Amino acid sequence: MTLEGVQAAANVGPIIAPSAGQEHYMRWNLSDRRSEPRFGMERPVWVEVIDGPTLVGKIRDISDHGMGVSIEGPPLRKSDRVRIRFFDQQVAGDIRHSRRNGDLGFDLGVQLDRPFTDAQMDALIAEYAGV
Repeated sequence: MTLEGVQAAANVGPIIAPSAGQEHYMRWNLSDRRSEPRFGMERPVWVEVIDGPTLVGKIRDISDHGMGVSIEGPPLRKSDRVRIRFFDQQVAGDIRHSRRNGDLGFDLGVQLDRPFTDAQMDALIAEYAGV
């Protein structure tokens, strides 16, 4: 599923699907003025810093060429290379910003090397759609 398909689904309202006793909310941020629209979601991931630690994280939003991820742990440097793993999928990219979020956390902006594939997008969306 492409982001356009996700946007069409999101325009009918938030999609809420229970998973392990939690509700997940997906939303399309139409007020965002970035070059690519962001699609908000919460999805646990592993953030593997190349030549560094592997951290537990949570996706905040995605676009075709990037993602926002929250982590608890040490700050990452701009231009650090990372691999982000979810389900049996992974994407790679560079940290574009790392901003403090509370006492222990950081919000990362990750520019992906390549756009999400359909399989990667389907893996992220499947949990919410109950597929």
